[in-house]
Amino acid sequence: MIALMVSVVVPSFTLGCARGFNKVELSQFMAACLAPTESIILIIGAGGAFKNELG
Repeated sequence: MIALMVSVVVPSFTLGCARGFNKVELSQFMAACLAPTESIILIIGAGGAFKNELG
């Protein structure tokens, strides 16, 4: 979980500042990009939890 957070936060600041995004633009960009990723991670996590309940 920490590795996922670091892999999102560090590039957002380093690449976002390098391209000249302000906080609002960066927030909108991240929300648009991470929406599909969030659903995939949720489905994978739920499948792992369901597997533990069955086994």
